[in-house]
Amino acid sequence: MIFKTPFAAAKEAKEKELYKEYKQLISVQGQSRTGVNKYLMDKYDIHSVSTVYAIIHRQEKLIFGE
Repeated sequence: MIFKTPFAAAKEAKEKELYKEYKQLISVQGQSRTGVNKYLMDKYDIHSVSTVYAIIHRQEKLIFGE
């Protein structure tokens, strides 16, 4: 059993939600990744594109075990 602080649990849930929405939006043919990133940054109050990419990378590591 892994014990997490409320902050860590909330952060993990937020990152999973962001990743799920990112994959859903990016699956649309011809979708702009820049536009998707901007939308997600505004929605989740993130101030850096690199943070969005770091979250996506972390989630992919959890899912695919890379």
